[in-house]
Formats: sequence, C-alpha cells, structure tokens
Amino acid sequence: MKIENKKSEKILLIELEGFSQTETANEFVIEYNKAVAETKGNGYTLVVDSTNLSAFKPDILPILEKCYQLYMSSGFKQIFMINPSKLTCKMQVQRVAKKVNFTGIFVDSMKDIK
Repeated sequence: MKIENKKSEKILLIELEGFSQTETANEFVIEYNKAVAETKGNGYTLVVDSTNLSAFKPDILPILEKCYQLYMSSGFKQIFMINPSKLTCKMQVQRVAKKVNFTGIFVDSMKDIK
C-alpha cells in the first residue's frame, strides 16, 4: 500500500496491491486519515488504484465496506476506483460498492480519469 499526495494535480493517490489482511487494513485507515487531514477542503480528487489487488478473504469484506464509507465521508470532490485486473477481485469490490451505495466512479486505468 502506498499513499501519495499529488499536490500539483490535487489528487490523493492510493495504490493497493496483493492480499489485504486485517492488520494491514487497520494500518491503512491510520495512514489514510493522516493523508486526508492534509487535503481536507482543498478540492482534491481521490484515486484508489486497485490494479494489483488480489481477492479478499471473506473476513475482510466488512472492512472494505467501511473503507468505501470512509472515502465517501472524507469530502473529496470526486472519487475514482481503478478496477483490479483480476476478475474475482473486481467482482468483489464492485459488489461491496453496490451494497454500500458507493458514489465513486469505477474506471479501468488512470487514463480514464478526467
């Protein structure tokens, strides 16, 4: 996991990869909150790049739900989710997004973000 503040573009970029675990997810929330504190109210766009993410274990799915809710409550101008390249993972993230009425936009690559 990597979080990068692209100040000149007003983008907070999160790159996720591999398998998500409960410990990693909790660390992510702490780092995410720190990064959001720097961008709050500045018209930023959130981009979550899940290209290299692997399928979630069932016990992680509730944490994914909370992450979507966290993204939506953080005050970003727009939220883009780059789809995972692995079909199973893509289906998981989109199913959970639908369940929580996620308002972000799913795209296939950074090139699709406008």
